[in-house]
Amino acid sequence: MKSFDQYITEAKFGSVVTGTRKMTEIRGLEGPSASNLLQYLKNSSNKAIRWLVLPNGKLIVWDANDALHDWIQTGEDLGVDVLRGEMRIKNGKLIVKHSKKRGEYAKKNRTLMDIKKQEKPKWFTTGSIL
Repeated sequence: MKSFDQYITEAKFGSVVTGTRKMTEIRGLEGPSASNLLQYLKNSSNKAIRWLVLPNGKLIVWDANDALHDWIQTGEDLGVDVLRGEMRIKNGKLIVKHSKKRGEYAKKNRTLMDIKKQEKPKWFTTGSIL
């Protein structure tokens, strides 16, 4: 029997390409566990994913090749009050990067904190908005 987490993690997100009004759907994960997120990362097209953490700590994740942060924020009508981040595997090492603004949202998300604790990735905070 599948666990409850496996039923709720796969999701589709609305995406609007900057400068257009055309809505598309992007497949990703919503509220994944650390193991689900890492498996998704390993299976992503270029071993790279993008993610957003909402003010309540909810994490949404998608393949980095599928959409930019702005596209998902617009398509899902999330506004600007989110933490933007990226995760990739480069030369066998896990690299996590997120914007400095709203960095406290990462601490609200158990999945990101579990990954930080267990995997000990290179963790970067950047002043840019990604």
